[in-house]
Amino acid sequence: DIYLDTSDEAKDHNTLISKQTFNFWVKVVEHYKIHNCAFEEDFLDSFSFKKYYNKNKERLNKYRLNNYQKAHVILFLTRNIRNRAFHNENLLKLRKSGIPRLSVRIDFNERKFFYFSIEPNMIVKYLDDILESWE
Repeated sequence: DIYLDTSDEAKDHNTLISKQTFNFWVKVVEHYKIHNCAFEEDFLDSFSFKKYYNKNKERLNKYRLNNYQKAHVILFLTRNIRNRAFHNENLLKLRKSGIPRLSVRIDFNERKFFYFSIEPNMIVKYLDDILESWE
């Protein structure tokens, strides 16, 4: 019999995965349209953007955000936080209008777009909630 040491294979696989950037994984999710696989369904069902900024939308017109849309926004907001932190940008900054600068614009169709923001004092809570969902 040939003995196959799978621990080396698993190590190589895990090393390959860990060496990819967060942006790479966001692009993989976008390309394959697997947003619902990025987070647990229970997490997405109960997730509310209003928790992090009270003017965030929970509905697009008369329909609640679906889990695919929630995952899309979460991935883009999280990537935005990561990129701004990595480039030493001020995460606490507000726009002149008082709206948090930490925002993403999401186009759900050609004529409809929405902004989702995180208040500066809610960044840590947001990241804690997101990281907890991946455990």
